[in-house]
Amino acid sequence: RSRNDVQPSPAPTPPGGRGSSANWVEQAKDALAEGDYHSAAYAARDATHTLGDSAEAWILRSRANAGLGKLDDALYEVRQAITIEPHNPDFHFHAGLVHEELSQWEGALSSYRTAARLAPDEFIYPLAVGSVLLQNGLIDEALLTIEPVHAAYPTVRVVNFYLAQALLDKAESVPAMQGDGAYRVSSPGEITTMRALVGRAASLGLSDDDVDYRVRHIADYLDRMEKRTWAVPRFPFGYTTFKAVAIPLVLGVV
Repeated sequence: RSRNDVQPSPAPTPPGGRGSSANWVEQAKDALAEGDYHSAAYAARDATHTLGDSAEAWILRSRANAGLGKLDDALYEVRQAITIEPHNPDFHFHAGLVHEELSQWEGALSSYRTAARLAPDEFIYPLAVGSVLLQNGLIDEALLTIEPVHAAYPTVRVVNFYLAQALLDKAESVPAMQGDGAYRVSSPGEITTMRALVGRAASLGLSDDDVDYRVRHIADYLDRMEKRTWAVPRFPFGYTTFKAVAIPLVLGVV
């Protein structure tokens, strides 16, 4: 069976009658809260048809279609909401999430940065910027973005999570010998620098399986390498390497 074989059931008519725009909006909200994206999409569509230039109706429709995986539609609809309310940071953040799901990194960064500029006291927006930067290997820029957030919110778990991931990514970028997602330390100086970064990540006190795994494996690798006699390696590059652990995608650790 193809996806086209499955047709969603039509959303029920709200109590106020099919032309009641306020009821369509409320029904869309309720359906989204329950994770019923099909019903939410129907209700939000009728809300946009009835209300016209309603940012709320358009953003509800965008969120419903994003939940259904209709990302191109969701992007169009969130842009309609932004056109009506250009200073709403949550709309720009949602646009960033859709861009990110589409791997449109420049669009995601632009949207998240706009949200952060409009709401400078919200820590989740710059964290989203940092996440995109990390996913694209821009570790130093990510740290410059995340460090001030951590300074302002040092006890918030999600902030510590992103800082830990950035520090561990930075540690794994230290070795000069890099290739195909792997690395090999080649000097005591690299070990010292990596230990400092890994130690700081560990000191954040997160109880997180992914962070704990990365800290433990990098530290074990450094322990083994530290016992070696430092000389020009006799083995081809890649003979003894440690595969970096990939950072998970987060539009959602929020």
